[in-house]
Amino acid sequence: MTRPDDIDGPPPFEDWENYEPEDRGERDYDVYGDAPPPKEPDWVQQSRGDVVPLQPGPAAVSQPASANRWAVARNAVDTFQSSIDQVMAKAKVLRSNDVVGIERLAAEAAVLPPIRRDKVFSIIKTATGVNLGTLREQVKGDGHAEPDHLDLARMTLRSLGRENIICTGPLTWKWDNRGVWRELDDRAIKQAIQGVIADQGIDVTSFLVGGVTDVLKTEIFKPDHAFNLGNPEAVNSANGEIEIQGEGWNLRPHDRQNYRTTQIPVAYDPKAEAPKADAPKAEAPK
Repeated sequence: MTRPDDIDGPPPFEDWENYEPEDRGERDYDVYGDAPPPKEPDWVQQSRGDVVPLQPGPAAVSQPASANRWAVARNAVDTFQSSIDQVMAKAKVLRSNDVVGIERLAAEAAVLPPIRRDKVFSIIKTATGVNLGTLREQVKGDGHAEPDHLDLARMTLRSLGRENIICTGPLTWKWDNRGVWRELDDRAIKQAIQGVIADQGIDVTSFLVGGVTDVLKTEIFKPDHAFNLGNPEAVNSANGEIEIQGEGWNLRPHDRQNYRTTQIPVAYDPKAEAPKADAPKAEAPK
């Protein structure tokens, strides 16, 4: 008994029914098992890594594992298509007064891929008069539908802290806990959005990320927003805002609501000495 040649793999799905292996007479098996060999092959899995022997029986066939996988895939596709056909058939016979039936079928359609789901919704709309927006809201309320752009934008804002980010038009600003509002690069926004999308188990695409970014900016848009509020004489330092009080200085905590966009890169130390600054006073003529 000769060992079978390697196969290139099964044909495309649409050609499965008419598939006939080449060199049929040279082989002791049929890829899809429609013609059992005259006797069981004498080679097993140990002699060929991609072969899976079946249990002995009147119609037992040793087939390459790749063929088994394709057969399983085909069965899954057929089962899935059958499920879709059943849902569509149910949709066509719905009536406008069958509220429970509409709700149940909308829930069944919610787990389908988006294009097929919308096709079922269109059939339900035609049969019952219920508009597409209502059907989408129904499955959204049931927790089946994927989040839309606004949902994803609001999830991202929650992760960033909604109070910590604003958009004033061409620029987006984010509060830095070190006491200053800083310009936020679009790439940083998109990176945060991409993480939220991935966490939802949704395919990340540049189109989706860009759309959610635009919606997010609209959600936090504040036209004519005023920055650098509070005491105009105050100095924003690394450890707080310094204000003149009498003849000395007073240190106050950073205040996000002052929307400071500048900061000196040193911390205020009331006990620090300044010998060079005090020197002219000591040397000045009396």
